[in-house]
Amino acid sequence: MISNKLRRKRVLITGGSGLLAINWACAVRDDWDVILGIHRHKVNLDGVRTYLLELENTELLERQLAELSPDLVIHTAGMTSVDQCEQEPELAEQINASLARNIAIATAKSGVSLVHQLIIYLRAVEKIIKKRVLSIRLMNMGGLKLLPKSGFKRRTKKL
Repeated sequence: MISNKLRRKRVLITGGSGLLAINWACAVRDDWDVILGIHRHKVNLDGVRTYLLELENTELLERQLAELSPDLVIHTAGMTSVDQCEQEPELAEQINASLARNIAIATAKSGVSLVHQLIIYLRAVEKIIKKRVLSIRLMNMGGLKLLPKSGFKRRTKKL
């Protein structure tokens, strides 16, 4: 068995079949042990493993984090189609807010560092915020915090 001191750092990237996640994986796979967390679509990328993640169930997600033992989670999963976000605001909120909350809770409980990277157009987010107060709190973790009517607030923490 390889000592934790000798093994490469491990990163789990959610939204593993998305463009952002694949670019992250390609950028860090030479230096990190990369696991792409996938949901529906399979990915085959040299030097990268995939793992079927359950982001909707916080308790199961905590067990998956314990099994995978990542040093860092980069959360890139999200609904990025502006048109779809506008047509299905409840689904957009579920995917872009509730799943982000679940990953934040699971990583915080597991003691794993989290980077939350969300790329969607603010126009779609503003429509959701008007219907419901949307708040992604990363519980003292590094990353972005989205607050209604105040835009993005950067909170940083050294990894």
